[in-house]
Amino acid sequence: MHCPDKIRGQRRKLPRVAGGIRTVYRIERIGNKHVTDWTDMMLELWEDNSHEILKAEHVNLVNDERFGNFICYEDNDEAAGFINMSLRSDYVEGAETSPVGYVEGIYVKSEHRRTGVGRSLLERGAQWARQKGCTQIGADCSIDNALSQGFLSGAGFREAERVVCYIMDC
Repeated sequence: MHCPDKIRGQRRKLPRVAGGIRTVYRIERIGNKHVTDWTDMMLELWEDNSHEILKAEHVNLVNDERFGNFICYEDNDEAAGFINMSLRSDYVEGAETSPVGYVEGIYVKSEHRRTGVGRSLLERGAQWARQKGCTQIGADCSIDNALSQGFLSGAGFREAERVVCYIMDC
């Protein structure tokens, strides 16, 4: 994948036009100053969590080099989306190499969808994975999440397998 955001925080014009004005976005590596915006958007994606739990689970990942987490802002400093990447050395469905860069979560606010933000975040995540020695990236989504399946397929992912998971109390 080609990644136009080669420098952290580089501004890039994307094809969003409102009232004849192009919106400028920037993608930054998530740091401590981004945690509130990041957590707010994670709560929109994973609604069955609490703000406190998501923040507690993710704040320690900010400086962990095994995770590449990026946030996208409009030129007015409004958060538009994020991507959470990890390095996986365990089994990843369909992967032929290891480690694999893995999309743990990607989210774009509804008003910023279909503007190139999601694809730019994915390209930035792929760049991070390549810098870590990966030649493949993986992702998963719920079997009934047609929106995410369409996005991933459109971005160049191939479906690797479908799984039904079970659990039993012992």
